[in-house]
Amino acid sequence: MEQTQDPAENPAAADGFGRGRAGLGLPRASHLLRKADFDRVYRQGARARGRFILVVAAAGMQPGTARMGLSVSRRYSRSAVVRNRARRCLREAFRLVRAELPHLDLVLSPLVSGRRCGTRELRDELVTLLGRIERKLELR
Repeated sequence: MEQTQDPAENPAAADGFGRGRAGLGLPRASHLLRKADFDRVYRQGARARGRFILVVAAAGMQPGTARMGLSVSRRYSRSAVVRNRARRCLREAFRLVRAELPHLDLVLSPLVSGRRCGTRELRDELVTLLGRIERKLELR
């Protein structure tokens, strides 16, 4: 007979999969949600391309927080499973560096060459590309 655990007794069982999720996800305020936000970033933003990702960044509209949007097209992969894995890896890389980021709105797009890379490589490249973008935005 299977025992079910009450999340109040075991926080690790909070989501039903044995993983505690409290405080680890990205708040909704950290996402670009509207088409107008994406359009503004693409129109006004500075671009930096690395081996694995393309980053487009513009000055943020909400004070005090960096926001991220993802753009993963079918050109990246026809398989939804592969595209969703790329989204998860990019989201995690952003989550890991979000506290150190300046007040920017970002759109992240994976490049085909990055299909086999992990979150650590994406995180390192994101930090490098954001340094380039900060210098570009200062020159404007």
